[in-house]
Amino acid sequence: MGCSSGKQTSGQDTGEKRVTEDEIYDAFMQFDSNGDGYITPDELRHVVKEIGKKFSERKMEHMIRQADMDGDGRVNYREFVRIMQSDQKERKDKKMYDAFQEFDENGDGFICRDELRRATWSMGFRLTDDELTEMIAQVDQDGDGRVNYTEFTKMMKGSFR
Repeated sequence: MGCSSGKQTSGQDTGEKRVTEDEIYDAFMQFDSNGDGYITPDELRHVVKEIGKKFSERKMEHMIRQADMDGDGRVNYREFVRIMQSDQKERKDKKMYDAFQEFDENGDGFICRDELRRATWSMGFRLTDDELTEMIAQVDQDGDGRVNYTEFTKMMKGSFR
């Protein structure tokens, strides 16, 4: 299934559920067992153990250091929010990459017109070659007739041209 030059479009929501402020606060309070406004390495160890995870002491210390912006050896609520938002972004980025790979059947790092045709057909859309070419043209910023990952993410976020 080779690729010929073509062009693509259409930004759609990835369906990623955003974590609410209340959910972040509730999670923080689960970790902060003594209610002092900080997650200590011991509190982190306790929660991780409760959920059945096993991390080395070194990994636990690394997790705290990564989150601890002020260097006091503990994670306050502001730092915890930053971790949660970063984690959510990483999950969203992975979903975006996985979606790109679904379109990029041959794994060459590009979505060509033929791959787009097969993807749209599998979703029940029967588009003409001209329509497929136009879709790709709307996001093909480098003019190579294909959609690379950067162009795909801009398209999915609705921020193309």
